[in-house]
Amino acid sequence: MSRRRVRQGGFAAVAMVIAACGTYHAPPPPVPSAGEWNARRLDDLLVLASLDSLGVRGSPRDWSDWALAQAAWALRPERARVAAEVRVAAAAGVAAGAGPPLGVGTEAEYSFDGAGRESRWAVAFRAILTLETGGKRGARRAVAAAGSLAALARAAMEGWQVRWRVREAALQEHLAERRRDALWPERQALDSVLEGAGRRYGDGGIGSLTLSQWQLQLVDLRREEAVLQVAVTEAHAALADAVGVPVAELDRVVPGREVRSGCHPGERRDSLQAVALEHRLELRSALAEYAVREAEVRLAVAERWPDLELGPGLFFDHGVAKWIISFAVPGLPSARERGAVLQAEARRAVAGQTVLQVQESSLAQLDRALASCSAWRQAVDGQEAGAERSRLAMVGAQYRRGEIGRLEVQQSGLEVARAERRVSEVAARLEEAGLVLEAALGVWGGAPEEPWDR
Repeated sequence: MSRRRVRQGGFAAVAMVIAACGTYHAPPPPVPSAGEWNARRLDDLLVLASLDSLGVRGSPRDWSDWALAQAAWALRPERARVAAEVRVAAAAGVAAGAGPPLGVGTEAEYSFDGAGRESRWAVAFRAILTLETGGKRGARRAVAAAGSLAALARAAMEGWQVRWRVREAALQEHLAERRRDALWPERQALDSVLEGAGRRYGDGGIGSLTLSQWQLQLVDLRREEAVLQVAVTEAHAALADAVGVPVAELDRVVPGREVRSGCHPGERRDSLQAVALEHRLELRSALAEYAVREAEVRLAVAERWPDLELGPGLFFDHGVAKWIISFAVPGLPSARERGAVLQAEARRAVAGQTVLQVQESSLAQLDRALASCSAWRQAVDGQEAGAERSRLAMVGAQYRRGEIGRLEVQQSGLEVARAERRVSEVAARLEEAGLVLEAALGVWGGAPEEPWDR
């Protein structure tokens, strides 16, 4: 065999290796910029197209919390990140379906004692084929498929969390506005009482101490009014943060103010538990992770089976061409593989306990929410301003008969305003309890079912 043929064979083997290699292209790194954030708008064409695909119509002056939640999922960066995580899981499936790579090997020898015209060189070229045993490829595919489902479950859960933060923020803004507005009748009644008290003080009917007490009440009420206005501003900013737009953009639109939550007074506890176990995406995600761990156990068991390597090739033995084949078992079963199986089984057991933990936590959260709803519903039933209104009617009759002065009527009106404000506050706490119950159930109150994994 000539040296030229040897060189040609070597070059061919090198060319095969180079052809199998890939190249790396670095994408441009992300550059943080405040301009993109400041330019976000709810009426962006991409946002509107995304809302239209979900059957949601967002009006420039009528954005409900449901429409804002869908816009948040279209705007916030979590959506692009979880989509990339799903693509990573899908790429793992492509890699898992591929078999072991084909290898090549070569050997060369040179004889210093060659005789006659016989070539001093001996060169062998062989391919390296790995035959997998034990169902390793199927096990890898099972792991990849379970990982893809787990990624989808995590994406669905994060999509729900993004939308739910919008619902929670919208309700808190609505309740903050209700608390602020409920203070206004009391403020008007107190101003009326101060006006009447000032006149009676001028007439000598009351002393300066009584007048100063009314004035101090007005100061306290003004302070509370300022605090409630701050709460409204903070709740509005929290809603903008949950949606993923600047506060100025949210100021440009008017969200629907009728944000309601319910405590489901007619539902049975066992039926609500069934709803929670079916709809809580945390439980779905935990079950998907358990499926991944189960597939990993299968893969660990399959990897205990040794693979077989075949090496067919050609051997140019000092000018004589020969066909050769080699057999090899690169890895015999050892304690390492047994340890990998035990680790995989232990991780599966942890995942199983996590499922039970999430289930128990969900049911406990539901029980707490039901107890809170029941307590606040009873509080609402026990809170009413009827007694104060009856007293106001009686005082008004006394005033018309000339038995008392106008100041007493104004004081009774103030008590009615305070009682109505207390009733409004208890009703607001019931709304908050209803929101906690909806979170425990994993459902959006009053909204249709949505494909969260879309």
